[in-house]
Amino acid sequence: MPSYTRCTCSACGPADQLQLDKTMRLHARIDACKHLHSILVAPSGTSSGPSDNDQSASPDQQLEPISDVESHDSGDDYLIFEPNSENSGDDNHATNEDVDNIASDPLFRTRVSLFNAFQQGQENPADESTVPSAFNDHPAIRNTYIRAFVGAAFEGMTRNAVANMLEGSRVIFLSAEGSSSEFQGLSHFARTLSTVEKRLGVLTNELIIRLFLCPTCWKPHSPAELARLESPDCQEPDCDGKLYTVKRLLSGAEKRTPILTLPFVPPERAIQRMCLQPGKVAQWQEWRRPDDSAGRKEPSKLKGYAAFPDPNKPMTDITDGWGWRAIQAGLERRQNGVWEVWDVDVLELKQQFVALPNGIIIQINIDCDKNGCHSTGAIYATICNTPRRFQYLREETILLMIFLGPHKPTSEQFNNVMHICVKHFKKLYSGVFFDVHGKDEPEPFDVSDLPPGRKTSELLSFTSKFFMCDHCETHFYDLVVPDAFDSMKIKECDPWQYLKYAFRTHDASEEVAEEISRRHGVRYSAMDELVNWLPGVTRLFDLMHAILAHLCKNILWKNGMVNTKQMEKIIKFFNGLIWPPSISRLPPSVPRGAGSIKADQWWSQIAVFFVALFDAWQVDGEIPDIDIKPSPPNTKNASTQAAQEKLIRARMCEHLLATNPDASEEELESINTIKMDHSLRRHYKMVVQFTAAVRIITSNSISPNEVRRGCGALELAVQLWARMHCHLVPYFHFSALHLEEQFLKHGPAPG
Repeated sequence: MPSYTRCTCSACGPADQLQLDKTMRLHARIDACKHLHSILVAPSGTSSGPSDNDQSASPDQQLEPISDVESHDSGDDYLIFEPNSENSGDDNHATNEDVDNIASDPLFRTRVSLFNAFQQGQENPADESTVPSAFNDHPAIRNTYIRAFVGAAFEGMTRNAVANMLEGSRVIFLSAEGSSSEFQGLSHFARTLSTVEKRLGVLTNELIIRLFLCPTCWKPHSPAELARLESPDCQEPDCDGKLYTVKRLLSGAEKRTPILTLPFVPPERAIQRMCLQPGKVAQWQEWRRPDDSAGRKEPSKLKGYAAFPDPNKPMTDITDGWGWRAIQAGLERRQNGVWEVWDVDVLELKQQFVALPNGIIIQINIDCDKNGCHSTGAIYATICNTPRRFQYLREETILLMIFLGPHKPTSEQFNNVMHICVKHFKKLYSGVFFDVHGKDEPEPFDVSDLPPGRKTSELLSFTSKFFMCDHCETHFYDLVVPDAFDSMKIKECDPWQYLKYAFRTHDASEEVAEEISRRHGVRYSAMDELVNWLPGVTRLFDLMHAILAHLCKNILWKNGMVNTKQMEKIIKFFNGLIWPPSISRLPPSVPRGAGSIKADQWWSQIAVFFVALFDAWQVDGEIPDIDIKPSPPNTKNASTQAAQEKLIRARMCEHLLATNPDASEEELESINTIKMDHSLRRHYKMVVQFTAAVRIITSNSISPNEVRRGCGALELAVQLWARMHCHLVPYFHFSALHLEEQFLKHGPAPG
């Protein structure tokens, strides 16, 4: 239990209030800062004069008074800033005070302040190629700036606390300079957090473009357009959205506030900042082997296992897959008439993209998260040239765009904002010059993209009846037969067919576009404008969703293969495990498959799940060759199992009639007697084989032969589950049939 002690600070002392020890320490620091502030703050005549301190702070970013901070009675308000506190693991911990005090966040800015400079004609374009000015100052001053920024970013310091810290440091430097030392940069010493961020080159205001959108169609507008628009009405056809609200000030001036904003980071700005990091560009070249030197070289035409001279040599990164050297530079996507779309080598260079001096491959990812009734999404990117050990670190990730919600964007809304990304990536693919740390002249860079995700292709959902898979012609109702998981019995799709019909829907009427989508499973996406981008082919499967999350949920739990007593044994097994320090302890909800479980937690569970299942099912050290007892009637499990069996029978009827329209009544009637196989021994055999397959294909390094072995075991396990009439979701099809080609093309799975 936490211990409380009488707090002696100026706010709590007179009232004899009790606080946690860490809250007392925080109150003491606030009192000290207040006392130091009263001593050090000089009269206005001693100010160092106008500087960029005043220009950096917006009217809505005033420093909060210390009294507002110290007036809180509860120490819980400060626990959110303590990474090691007892409440730090509670993701749902949020109080009204947390919401009310959002203005205390150093990064918080009101929507109005984001566009003030543009309405007043004071916007200054950022120059991302220059070295931050703090690197010209004395190291001690630069260190003070860094400490102030770290305190605000990671320790919960407010703007007021940062200002007091900076003022105290300035007085100390002035005293030391008066004796003998000289501190370069002291004459224009930063006095506010925003100025510190500007001096260090981390001021996000200069990196982020805040567009405003029509809340109905999401047509984007640049910040400079806000003052020039004649009306708040959206100008798009058949759209009745309002772009902004108007407030009349006492001076008679008009202030416009956008209704919906969209933060966007141009990828060229982010890459330019990375190029200024010492050694970063050299790090992007570490993947090169002796035969991968930059120069004229044709893209590789070898695919599959034929691309690997030694099939036993492990692949350790995306650069080891055959797809890395197959990307071609100098292409241009052209539409020839109505029915043809091709990537044309305009100058007939036949140039391998990664053989360019600075050929960078960027992987684009889209993710959405829904909390309650509010949905938020993000588009982020990672540079694949970065060594794998660094590639997915937070500091290596470029956050391109955030969808603020509250609902997921429609296809029209998504395409309207994605056109912004496409425009910038087209520019990068054509080649740009970036300043590089340590180089006197800018160097040329070419950037190609690798966007995954079905949403980026505007393909129909994988739950659609006829277009479940964008790689092959397997239908949704085929998931009940083993052939849907047999690589020798599928027919691959032609991605150029998808692209052809996608462009047909671009300028078509809504009725025609809907008909094309119904017949061919695709609509136009802004991403279709990018060269080397093909619907289905260039997207990657997420292993967490593809295989790790659905074994327990869809085969075992929902089909009643584990009763209450056996579940208690599984939970007890996991609670008793002692995990290595490198693996975080699994939450209690993992054995039941409940809650929001992370990909690495699913992987940790699957690695030992077959042992826990053996402990739950075994009798005298063996898995008995018996069926699990049916769930008691009138229970949730029983109704779920009945619904799944009904669903499987309906799909089997659809499959039978699709393959044999003249099926007899006896064949149709026999389907109604089908039930799922509940044999413990057969299920356990499949779980062990499934686990072995997952262990192979999720290795940090994997050879082509290991890919063949692991994916073959996975394919066989899923086929046998299909023969046992288990309810299999589309992810089992994706993992059983299409992961093999993904591994060969793009190397081992991330992680």
